[in-house]
Amino acid sequence: MRFTVLLLLLIRVALPVFSQSPSYEAFEVDSAAHPKGGMNTLALFVQTNLRPPVAALAAGLKGRVYVQGVVNPDGRMSDLTVVRGLRPDCDREALRVLALFGAWQPALKNRQVVRQKVSVPVDFRFAPVLWAYKDGQKIEYIGENDQLVSDEKLAVYQVITPIDSSGNLTGDVIIYKPNESRKPVATNKLTRTFIKTIGGEAAPEDSAQFVRVALVGQNKALLGEVRHFHKTGELYSVATYAQGRPVGETKYYYKNGAVSEWLTYSTNNPNEYDLLRWYANGQIRQGLSVAWQDGQRQEKLTSFWLPNGQLMVSQGTGQFKDSTEFHSERILETGRYLNGIKDGHWEATRTNGQSLLPRRIQCRKIT
Repeated sequence: MRFTVLLLLLIRVALPVFSQSPSYEAFEVDSAAHPKGGMNTLALFVQTNLRPPVAALAAGLKGRVYVQGVVNPDGRMSDLTVVRGLRPDCDREALRVLALFGAWQPALKNRQVVRQKVSVPVDFRFAPVLWAYKDGQKIEYIGENDQLVSDEKLAVYQVITPIDSSGNLTGDVIIYKPNESRKPVATNKLTRTFIKTIGGEAAPEDSAQFVRVALVGQNKALLGEVRHFHKTGELYSVATYAQGRPVGETKYYYKNGAVSEWLTYSTNNPNEYDLLRWYANGQIRQGLSVAWQDGQRQEKLTSFWLPNGQLMVSQGTGQFKDSTEFHSERILETGRYLNGIKDGHWEATRTNGQSLLPRRIQCRKIT
């Protein structure tokens, strides 16, 4: 009992000390807080992670939300508030995204790390959409040649997709013919499937790691947006499928909701895509160009950043030092990239400090 009372007293004393720690303006510090890697990396993080509210997207809303907060010594922001908003759903989304970014270089004053106030604008500017959103339903019109049209009079089909305000599918997609009876001409079923691995087959719930929420077309192939969730409920990935394979963009997420990887597929070759990766704190990590040829994955590194935001590899050339997973073991690799390919002398070290045999890699070109 005595220990519990003392612990509560310590907590009551410690909390006010932290909360009363002063926060400074930029002009009051010797070195102002800034995103590691520069403002461009923060802007890329925000735009990659931003999930525009469905209603705002349908309305074609464009604008900017101004957010104020405090950069703490640990590189994260706190005390986030909207100083000039756009609309409530956009304001909430701006706060959510900035709370995920923890790759700030904190301010210095008298050689001490201090808290500093910052203001960050968040832009909501997305391409116009040719659909409407009403009563929890996304309404689309399909014209000749299976193209989306905005005018109902030009439509051959009307597509009704039940989604919530965050874009999650909530029911079957039903396709009608306008100006005729409301009898559906086709239905794409919403499925929820337990799976062990992404891309794998259905599995019993007790052995599954993910839940796949997707539409299944008439030929049983995945269709449209496909989302994977951890069994505990956190979003794992969002992809778009056509004819049973991913197209457009695919995003993977950390459990905290931040994007970990962003794939952009080539419109000319579905076996090629560009890939961006981030550290868990929101600092950009690397860029890759990936191609699958004869069942083999071939990749070229385009850029690489250290956790402190320092750009080490630019346009495929530079020094590399990073840890990767190899047979369930973390390996630290050190070497040089030339034109996107490993070149020259490379070393690999286990986490226990044991060096693996160094190897020399000849530069080879991926065609």
